[in-house]
Amino acid sequence: LLIFIFWALLVLISLKESLDLYVIPESFVFILCGIAFVIEYYMNGQGILGLGGVAYELLGGLALVCAACCLYLSISPSAFFADFLLSSGLVLKAVWVLQVGMSLYTDAFSLKGCEKMAVSRGNREIDVKCELEEDKLRGVALTNLLFVVHTALVLFMSFSLLGLLHRHRSNRSREVTGPLLSQIGSSEGIVMNPLPIFEIE
Repeated sequence: LLIFIFWALLVLISLKESLDLYVIPESFVFILCGIAFVIEYYMNGQGILGLGGVAYELLGGLALVCAACCLYLSISPSAFFADFLLSSGLVLKAVWVLQVGMSLYTDAFSLKGCEKMAVSRGNREIDVKCELEEDKLRGVALTNLLFVVHTALVLFMSFSLLGLLHRHRSNRSREVTGPLLSQIGSSEGIVMNPLPIFEIE
């Protein structure tokens, strides 16, 4: 159901942008996105405990942040900070899902002293098996550290991209306004000339 909601949102946004459908209000799309992220938060990592639960709990926190941004954008669609936070949150969610998949579900990138998570349909509660309690605590600390590193990298890349786009836009505006200003300056001399006065006989 959740995947269907996100696919429906993608189709809806694509139709709205390509066909210019003004019948669909933008606030409705953001409200639907917010509801989808809230559902994802409640469904995320259910039955996963221990080290896997920590990783999925961070992913659920990102879903809540995205839901809050969507609900705020439904009220104020032109809010730049909420738009920037939503975009960065989506990128961070994608990167963190990749990190969780590599850390918990593969042998090559599994944490030291811990095995990959075995998916069993019989048991509702699943946990990563670690040999020692110290390995489990080290895995939790490493997971939190990886999340902080991912967050810092995504924010750095987002701010760098914003800076490059702003610089490119300012360079283009200087190139455009340079010749225009000279034309305006030359046209001012033409406009400021006194108009001929005709006498009526």
